[in-house]
Amino acid sequence: MTEALKKELIEAGYSWVDNFRSIDDLILEIINDLKAEKSSYNPFLVEKNLSSLATSLDKVHSLRSASNDLEDKAITQALEYRTFSQNTEIVKKLEAADWLNQQFEAEQPLHEKAAISFESNNHPLAKGFAATSQAGAEKSQLASDGEKERQLLVSNKWANVEAHQKALQERHYQPGHALNYGERSQRIQALIADETETMYFRARAVSAGLGVVFGFDESIVKLPDPKPAQDGEYKSYLEHLMLWARQAARALSIRKQQETLFEHTISIVQPMSNSKRLLEESEFAAAMDGDGKVVFNLKEYFPDEVGGLRLLGVALSMVHEYSQGNDWAKHRYDICSRAIVFPPEQINPYDTATRRPIAPIVINNITNPEPAQPPSFVRSPAFENINPGNGEWKIKIADYQNHAAVPDRRRTSKNTHDFRLHLLLASNFDTDHTNWDKNFWGSQPESN
Repeated sequence: MTEALKKELIEAGYSWVDNFRSIDDLILEIINDLKAEKSSYNPFLVEKNLSSLATSLDKVHSLRSASNDLEDKAITQALEYRTFSQNTEIVKKLEAADWLNQQFEAEQPLHEKAAISFESNNHPLAKGFAATSQAGAEKSQLASDGEKERQLLVSNKWANVEAHQKALQERHYQPGHALNYGERSQRIQALIADETETMYFRARAVSAGLGVVFGFDESIVKLPDPKPAQDGEYKSYLEHLMLWARQAARALSIRKQQETLFEHTISIVQPMSNSKRLLEESEFAAAMDGDGKVVFNLKEYFPDEVGGLRLLGVALSMVHEYSQGNDWAKHRYDICSRAIVFPPEQINPYDTATRRPIAPIVINNITNPEPAQPPSFVRSPAFENINPGNGEWKIKIADYQNHAAVPDRRRTSKNTHDFRLHLLLASNFDTDHTNWDKNFWGSQPESN
């Protein structure tokens, strides 16, 4: 609807069209107002954000279509009202025209006069002409009476039509009525504004996560600029954003086809393959006898061949005094502990010059399970997709352990020898097998 047409319809009394506006312009205004604000969505949850973005895009697209359909109905209705108003008096005059009645009224006395004249004439045909003229007079009288009745009915019809039109137009201002196009338009625009905010912040989270978590370049990561469609361009910003989301989803799907999902166990005290312990035995013993805080760094633990590493799940197991020997099978489940795990801070995808803290993980029922039966992994959106090799891990182990025979069993270096960190990971492994020969953390630990 052009501004000129809108002005004409408003001046004609159809003010409900004033609430309609370009939805594409509305979307651009909202997004430009939000550009300076921070997104609260976790950028590491790329897949979830992308799924939610697709849902929001569909909602906004559907709401825009609903708004356009409603605008079409409102304009059509207003134009029909205007056409009705412009033509009412013309049609009423045409339908109530009196010239036929005037004709009939003029003909009737002439027919009667002719009948009297023929009646007094002695010509053999006079009687027939007299009868014909009398019939014409009666016909003109009947037609005149019928025309007067028709005009009355036409008048009543137009009174009813105008009352109907008035009642119908009043519905356009009745709160909650289906014909209140202005109110319905405002409701749709409010929903579009709310969903556009969700859509935009989800899109920013996806963009940030694609770069930091999956390492995509600017051709995939960069969001389209929020600007109006150029002359002759059919795509609005909504269409540009939808196409960008489809491209991102396609690229991510192809990337994840190449990923390997695997479990990996890291002993805190047991030496790694490069003969360097994560924590010296004396440091671990001091922690077990003290506050139970264990800190170690995995920054250089994973080799370069493990690319695009993502954390999906975390578990802990413990090595206690019954972990070896004949008593292991008898007591392996008798003892269990608890711990709070603080994953390493991550590069902030929204601002790569800063670090983003990760919420801690609470793990209960830490035991010494059978080798063929690893512990259950804790999975949480709070740490999903972070890089486990991005810095320091901190673990706070509970002061007391559960023991079937010893109710208040305190954690000490004598009864707690090691903790194992179990990680559920996804990675794009290097496909060149020769690179794996020179450095792999699955090799044997150092001998004592």
